[in-house]
Amino acid sequence: MNDLVPASDNLHHAIMTINTANLADGTKQKYRRVVRRYLADGGLLTDPDQLASYAAGLPASGRAHLKAAVRLWSTAMIDRAKGAATPENVNAVQATIYRFEALQTAVSAPSPKGEKAHVWLTRSEVMQLMDIATASENQAQRDRLALGLLVGAGLRRNEAVNLTFEDVTIQAVNGRFRTVLNVTGKGSKNRVVPISDKLGSMLDIWGAAVGGAGLVLRSVGKGGNIGAGL
Repeated sequence: MNDLVPASDNLHHAIMTINTANLADGTKQKYRRVVRRYLADGGLLTDPDQLASYAAGLPASGRAHLKAAVRLWSTAMIDRAKGAATPENVNAVQATIYRFEALQTAVSAPSPKGEKAHVWLTRSEVMQLMDIATASENQAQRDRLALGLLVGAGLRRNEAVNLTFEDVTIQAVNGRFRTVLNVTGKGSKNRVVPISDKLGSMLDIWGAAVGGAGLVLRSVGKGGNIGAGL
């Protein structure tokens, strides 16, 4: 292995490999930094035991960067070894390749966890929830309205919680009137959300019960007392 890359040239070859890789500049910088620190501590890129021991003391991000940098460099060196193969040295080259491959598994880094998939309610499940929340009590009215805003109007949770009666307006479109919601979403971006006549009627009924001003969705106590907000 040292015939291909003398220990004194480890840093030069590793940095050159990183610099010429098809990677973002920020990624290259992270790889160069972790390799330089490892070598500065006396480590050898060709020693899997040293790599494993050093990596064990790094945070997860540092281990991931070191693992990726070592894989990048060792893959380049495997290609270099193959290019130097002759009938006379094929056994030595094969042994060198095995040793470089061992480097690629020397550093263990946790795989990033994927984002958990959301579980969406079906239409029938939503209707069942609406049926359970009968409109005879304040809490039930509030729950039905919350479901209507989230499912019917498609508001995000934060948008629904912060919606006020002042955000509910009547808009004239093609000779008829419709109710729309003026909401502030992600990134403080404003958007207009048209709603159905049924949901508009639910807002009117609920507004009459709570005074028609301030936050739409509110807490409801055990005695049916309505608060100023959730």
